Amino acid sequence: MKTITSEAGTGLAVAENLSVRNPGQVNYYMKEITAPEGYIKSDKIYTLTSSAQKGTDGKYTFTLAEKDDQSAALETITQQPYNNATVIKNQENKPIEIDIVKVDKTDSNKKLSGAVFTLRQIKDEAPSNGTIATLDGTTPRDSQATAQDTGKTSFRSLTRGYYEITEKTAPAGYGITSDTAFYFKVENGSVTWLEKGTDKPSTWSSKTTDEMVSFTAGSPASEGHAATNASFTVKNEPGAALPAAGGPGTTWMYILGMLMVVGAGMTLAVRRRMRAY
Repeated sequence: MKTITSEAGTGLAVAENLSVRNPGQVNYYMKEITAPEGYIKSDKIYTLTSSAQKGTDGKYTFTLAEKDDQSAALETITQQPYNNATVIKNQENKPIEIDIVKVDKTDSNKKLSGAVFTLRQIKDEAPSNGTIATLDGTTPRDSQATAQDTGKTSFRSLTRGYYEITEKTAPAGYGITSDTAFYFKVENGSVTWLEKGTDKPSTWSSKTTDEMVSFTAGSPASEGHAATNASFTVKNEPGAALPAAGGPGTTWMYILGMLMVVGAGMTLAVRRRMRAY
């Protein structure tokens, strides 16, 4: 295995003294292992195919192509110092911002303040026992919605990756379920809402509907229009915190009520017997 590094200033990476075992065929595969700072690492794999014969200088030449799309045209630069170098482009890893808007379930025009949300960036690994592992060294970040009129809070500087948001504290007078997590990915400067699956997040499908959460994709700036952030609107119902689906719910209340009734019946029976004597 050979590692080459692009030079500062020119961005040129040169692989020298490559041997050729199979003239006219693919002799090497190339993949980016580290992206330049501030850019997204490419997942593409490239092939290096040698010429069938040596040139007048006694050397083979190589043609670079995408492994999964050999017909894709790759740009080259002819001027010095590049000398017909193939161009491989990286996308800038621009941080983005998302908004969360808290509203009343039955009246979306009623914005709610005081909700606290926790954001965690998660690994691209399969959930273990239904839970998601956070990235090593990542500290959960809390953001509180305090504006009385908008009920909005934001998470800023999100770069490429997968994220989990949970509602930590409901607005005063409102309750939340214990299963409030929702998931999304940030990629190529855009946000995609995800349906949690059983495998790693990169295999999860996109999500479009939910009873308590809705999503609006952001849009880039255009002539006469400012850029808008992607946003999640999260609903709450008035009342105390609600249990998650499948939880004990009000069952314990019914059991307690039955025990109280039985206890009252026993007390009454004892008193009647005492009177009989």
